Amino acid sequence: MAQARMLNKTISHRRCLTKEEYNYAWGKWEKEGMICPVCKKKGGFVPGKGIVIDGYIPFHVDHIIPLSKGGTYDLENLRVICQKCNAKKGNKLNPDQEI
Repeated sequence: MAQARMLNKTISHRRCLTKEEYNYAWGKWEKEGMICPVCKKKGGFVPGKGIVIDGYIPFHVDHIIPLSKGGTYDLENLRVICQKCNAKKGNKLNPDQEI
């Protein structure tokens, strides 16, 4: 029973990004040169795939401090990161170190 409560608590604070949060993160990323802040690879447009690195890896909006570690949806806690780095990062607290 306690496990179920903990699981519900973790899930309850997750939500979709608002349009403002999404636009802020992508706008900041574009101003910074469309580069993944972790692996330093630059994104480029590929027809039918959008903006990707290495021809196929998409980008995601990431919480710098993960929600599971007390992070928030504050704009300063959002950034765009490539899917590969985001998957490796998981919920680690050292987001600026190479993964």
